[in-house]
Amino acid sequence: MRTIAVRRADGATRAATAPTRTAVTAGAQPIRTARLVLVPCDGALLGAVMRDEPLPGLERHPEWPGDELRGAIPFMLAGLTEHPERVGWGPWLIVQDSMVVGDIGGHGPPAADGGVEIGFSVVPSMRSRGIAGEALASLLAWMRRDSGFRCAFARTHAGNVAARAVLSRCGFRQDAREGDLVVFTSE
Repeated sequence: MRTIAVRRADGATRAATAPTRTAVTAGAQPIRTARLVLVPCDGALLGAVMRDEPLPGLERHPEWPGDELRGAIPFMLAGLTEHPERVGWGPWLIVQDSMVVGDIGGHGPPAADGGVEIGFSVVPSMRSRGIAGEALASLLAWMRRDSGFRCAFARTHAGNVAARAVLSRCGFRQDAREGDLVVFTSE
């Protein structure tokens, strides 16, 4: 067991015990859920996404990838090239019936304080089917196996009611506002 700090609803912290975890190793394996497979992106897979090349054993949904992921791929690819051991802490493909329908992932491994920023996206025609929530819950379970992980946080636009609902259903709570963005945290 280890001692951790837990923030109460009133903002105060208290000490609590939690099971000791181990470091999640490099070479993350796909995560399987009832309906989905989350596929971790290594440099080769992410490069294929960037170059619009075929993805081994997968089909691309016509609406995927979205503009936000396309814009971030060069930075993600540079990070994975420099630190290939971080596979799993970056992007994952959300796959349903061999079709890539979205993406999810962390913005890197846990920071010194144990926090990991996460983001997710599901193609518009596949939304409102529970895909984002199922993927998020599974990725959080994977992250919680790491000894350095303490919490996840996500930023979303205040008007993005669907993303806010997914985060709330997965145990995140609204923590702060940053202009038009709302920050949600999950421990």
